[in-house]
Amino acid sequence: MNSLSFLFKTSILKYTRNYRVKFFCYCRKFENFNIHLFFFQNLK
Repeated sequence: MNSLSFLFKTSILKYTRNYRVKFFCYCRKFENFNIHLFFFQNLK
């Protein structure tokens, strides 16, 4: 029972870590997109 709960926790941690990495990458892309928009508006 204990090992099962441990396995469950590690799998959840792994999943959340992957999710956080994807989320972070998405945020960075969005940030870059906003920066490009900002520069484009300033150039006009």
